[in-house]
Amino acid sequence: NHNSNPGRSAHEIGNGARAFDINKINGVHVSPDDPNSVILQNIIRETPGYLENYGPSLVNKINNGLVIDAPWARDTKVAPDGHYYHVHVSTPY
Repeated sequence: NHNSNPGRSAHEIGNGARAFDINKINGVHVSPDDPNSVILQNIIRETPGYLENYGPSLVNKINNGLVIDAPWARDTKVAPDGHYYHVHVSTPY
């Protein structure tokens, strides 16, 4: 869900369906203790073209071409688990 409009989700077809969530990496559930989620989120952060990169180790997004922190992604109204147990990625395409 978008921080300025909790009813808008980038996962829904009506909003472009440009997001996906990763719950397991190599058969291991994503969590704050999972080193693979840290590696994955760092790879996403270094890959051009993403908009949102929310997960256990990072909550950031692209705003006007710059990486910014996205503390609202920890809000349990946005994601019940505060993005600690899955990696959320969105793209503009």
